[in-house]
Amino acid sequence: MTNVFSFATASNEAKVESKFVELLDNETKIDGKVKPLPMSLLSRMDALKAKADLARARSVILEG
Repeated sequence: MTNVFSFATASNEAKVESKFVELLDNETKIDGKVKPLPMSLLSRMDALKAKADLARARSVILEG
C-alpha cells in the first residue's frame, strides 16, 4: 500500500471547506440560526484531532 497525495483532491477539499465556513458564517451573523461552539469544545476537538493524527502517523510508520 502506498500513500499518494493528490493535490487536486486537497484543493477540492479546501474549496469545499471554505464554502462551508462562508455559509456557516452567514448563518451565524445574518440569520442567527447557528450559535458559536464554546471554546472548551473546540479545544477538546483539536486535542482529539491531534491525538488521531499522531496515531495515524505511527500507523504509517509501522506499516511502511
